[in-house]
Amino acid sequence: MTKRVIALFLLAAMLMSAASCGGSDTPAKTTAGGSESAVTAKSTDEAYPFPELDCGGDSFTILNAAYKWNMYTYIDHETLTGETLDDAVYNRNRFVEQEYNVVLDVRDEERDNLHTIAQTSIMAGDGTYDVIWCGGDGVSSLITQNYVYNLRDIPEFQLDEPWWNQKTLEQASIGREGAVYFAQSDLSLTAFELTWCLMFNETMMEELNMEKPYELVREGKWTFERFQESVRQGTNLNGDSSFTFSLDGSCIYGMASYENAMQMFLTGMEIEYTADNQNGVPELSLENDRFYTAVEKIAALCGSEGDSIMANSSATGKHYASIFKSGRTLYMGAEMKECTSLRDFDDTFGILPSPKLDETQEDYHSWTNYYSLVMAVPVTNNQPGRAGVIMDTLSYLSMRDIMPIYYDLNVSQKGLRNEDSIEMLGIIRDSLYFDVSLAYGWTMSLHQSLRTALAAGDANVASILATNKDKVAGLITQTMDQIES
Repeated sequence: MTKRVIALFLLAAMLMSAASCGGSDTPAKTTAGGSESAVTAKSTDEAYPFPELDCGGDSFTILNAAYKWNMYTYIDHETLTGETLDDAVYNRNRFVEQEYNVVLDVRDEERDNLHTIAQTSIMAGDGTYDVIWCGGDGVSSLITQNYVYNLRDIPEFQLDEPWWNQKTLEQASIGREGAVYFAQSDLSLTAFELTWCLMFNETMMEELNMEKPYELVREGKWTFERFQESVRQGTNLNGDSSFTFSLDGSCIYGMASYENAMQMFLTGMEIEYTADNQNGVPELSLENDRFYTAVEKIAALCGSEGDSIMANSSATGKHYASIFKSGRTLYMGAEMKECTSLRDFDDTFGILPSPKLDETQEDYHSWTNYYSLVMAVPVTNNQPGRAGVIMDTLSYLSMRDIMPIYYDLNVSQKGLRNEDSIEMLGIIRDSLYFDVSLAYGWTMSLHQSLRTALAAGDANVASILATNKDKVAGLITQTMDQIES
C-alpha cells in the first residue's frame, strides 16, 4: 500500500483530464482545477485534480449487479442507512453528482444476466447505459462483437493510476496494439470480495506456540514450503481414529477449502495459463519446470491425510467455512467475502495472501475469480470522455474513502481491529490477479481438470495438458479473429 500511496501523491498531482458534456465524442482539453462545488475541501484534493465537467443535470446510467452470493455488490444507495460502508458509498456518489452536476442512475440486475442485458441494449442502439459492469465470464461476448470501446482510446480514464487494478489491465491487454476493453477498480468491491486468500485461526496458533506468519509475508518469505510446514503443525487426530470427516468428530485439519483453492495456489506461485507472444497473441504457457514444481507441491499438500480437506457441501454440514468456525482447522482457503461470516467467530482470525513458490519470486499474487465484475463502456455511448471522467473520479474516491472502511469491516471482531490483517489486505489488494484466459473461456476446461486432479492429490497432469493444448490454441485463434475482423 505504501508504494501506491506515494505514487498517488507524486504522479496524480501532475495528471488531470477534462471532458465536455456536449454531443461530441471528442475529449475536452485538459485544464487546471475543477468545476465549482460546495464541497470545496474535496474539490481541491491535491492528489486528484478534479476535471472541469458540467453535465447540466443529465443522468449517467450504470448497469450493475444486484446482491448475490453474500458479496457486497452495491455501488450506490438511495439514502443513508446508518451502516458505515453504505454511507461512505452514498456520500461518495452524492459528491460526484454535485461536483459534475450529474445524476447517477445505478440499475441493479441479476448478475448472470448482465452481459445479455447489455448486449440487447447495444444491438438496439438505444444508448441506455453509459457504463456497464458485467461478470468477467460474460464480457468476452461483448468484446468479440465489437460492442465496447477500447479504453485506451478514452484518455479520461487514467488507467496507469493505482485506483485501477493494474494486474487486470495487464491481463486485459490484447493484440499487437495492446487494446484494453475492460477494467476493474475499487468502485465495484466484487473484485476484492471474490479474491482468494488464506484465513487462519490466531487463537489456535497461540495455543500451539506457533509464530504467526505476518512477518514472513512482510519479509517476502511466505512460501508454499513455509505454509505446508505450518499446516502440518495444526493437523491433529485429537482422539479420532482417522481424518474421515464427521460432524461430531474431533480431528483438526491443517487446511479446509474446496477445489477452487487449487487455482489460488497456482496463481500465488505465479503460474499463468497463457502469455502473449511477440505479436500480442496469447499462447499456452504451462509446459515448463515452474508449473510442474507448483503442481507437485499442491498435490503433496492435498494428498497428505489430514493436512487438507476439500469440503463444500452446506446441505450436509461438510463445508470449509463451518469447519473453520467450529475450530477444526488451522487454515481456511476462501474468497474474501467469507470474512463477513466470521464476525461472531469465537476465536481470533487473521488473513494472509496465497504463498509464493519460493523466496526468489518477487511478488505475491492473489487470484480474483473470473465471476467478479469488470467495467466496460458500450459503443452506444456517444460521450465516452464523460464516462471516463466520472468513472475515474468514482474509482479514485473509492480507493481513498471506501477501501479503508472495507478493510476495517472485514477484519474487525468484537470491536477489535486486527492491524496485521489490515496490512495484509493492502498487500492482497495490490496483488489482485484476474486471469483473462478463464474470462475468455480459453482455458476453462483445462482449469477444471487441473483443479480436480490436484484436489485429489494427483500431480500427473501431463495428459491433461496434452488433451487441452490444441483446444486452447483453437479458442484463442477464434477470439483473435473475431476481435480483429
